Amino acid sequence: IPLTDTMDTHNTVDSHIDIQSSKPLEWYFQALKEGRIVKFKYSEFINVEEIGQGGYGIVYSADYGDQKVALKRFTKNNSVESFANEIKQIYTVNNHDNINRFHGITTDPEMGDFIMVLQFARGGNLRDYLKRQWNSDGFKISLTKIIQILEQIVQGLNHLHTNNIIHRDLGEREVIIPGTPKSYVDLYQKCWSTEPEQRPTLKEISKCLGEISKEANNKFIIVENDHQVPQRHPSLPDIFPSSPNSIDSSQNSVYFSSHPTLPIQVFTSTTDIITKSHVERISSWIYGNNVQCKLKLLYIGNRDQDGLKFKGFHEKCDNESRTLVVTRIRATGEIIGGYNPIEWKTAPRKFGMPSREYGNTIEGFIFSFQGERSTYSKVENADKAIYYKDGFGPCWGKHDLSLRNDMAYSYKWCCKQKNYRRLIRLSAGSFDAENYQ
Repeated sequence: IPLTDTMDTHNTVDSHIDIQSSKPLEWYFQALKEGRIVKFKYSEFINVEEIGQGGYGIVYSADYGDQKVALKRFTKNNSVESFANEIKQIYTVNNHDNINRFHGITTDPEMGDFIMVLQFARGGNLRDYLKRQWNSDGFKISLTKIIQILEQIVQGLNHLHTNNIIHRDLGEREVIIPGTPKSYVDLYQKCWSTEPEQRPTLKEISKCLGEISKEANNKFIIVENDHQVPQRHPSLPDIFPSSPNSIDSSQNSVYFSSHPTLPIQVFTSTTDIITKSHVERISSWIYGNNVQCKLKLLYIGNRDQDGLKFKGFHEKCDNESRTLVVTRIRATGEIIGGYNPIEWKTAPRKFGMPSREYGNTIEGFIFSFQGERSTYSKVENADKAIYYKDGFGPCWGKHDLSLRNDMAYSYKWCCKQKNYRRLIRLSAGSFDAENYQ
């Protein structure tokens, strides 16, 4: 059973199942009987690799057909009662964008362990994601991005708490990075107060994060070596140790700061659509101000180059990440485009038939330039940030900004606000554009 066919099936609770009042084991067997919980054959999962461990057991990545999933194996207290309770809890909250989706269950016939089949988080957990960003050559993470991540965590936790579920694995409270803004430190300390009545509610935290985000422009976590800010950052030390004592503050200082006096250096390969000032603006949206940005021209696309299935685009751009697409609208001269931090790829096929798939990222955005006016639209629904399907070229959110050559549109760009925060044109609809780059 393709996973896409099972997801909608188990999201709606049948009237015969009272998920709130019934006992976990009773509810679990009734849900299995009525097909509300999908049971997969363990033998159909291939390329199973361990990716993490915890007090509950082990997490693996695996392939099911052409889809990547996560398998959560319960090795501690591996009883059907305990497993049923876990399933009931995740089923209760299986309708929120900031919580990994539950696909179904399986059982290892050799070990007898119960296994939960979940949505695979391509970016990994938050700790590993941040480590990779620090180890990326020349990467800074902005305070704005940190606030966005925290807001999503708060939204997910609020949904859990609303459904009477408490998450116990949040940490680490021991490490506060030197130079962190005072408003953030104050909030942090209140959250970890030893007096429960002094801790803010999730609603209060969300409001406070909103206030902090207003002050976040041009502020970054960066690394200073020998009291000099490097133009391209070297690989950083592990700043998320199990103990705060393992940070050697004599060699590296990690802090929040802004440097308005540092020059922006922009390097571009040949492009006749955007200017240096456009690139500087786009670079500030990606990395913040005062960061070097180097662009390399990968592909110039048009109807002849792309072909019916955008073969030219996929040959040059598939497996490329952190890509920028720009084009100019013929009728108005507007410049529009989008930034995709994850990879482009050819639309997946299932059982030999074309299908669709979304790429997940919180960092994507689309934009437009019209004279001195610019419009920036950040992704709002991260699960549907990038769209892959036959008949579609570069595509953000399917509707928000896409180049299509299918039965609905014959090689036309389309723009309609859906999964990004705002419409980047004055009116929604389709339009013709020049070559895109």
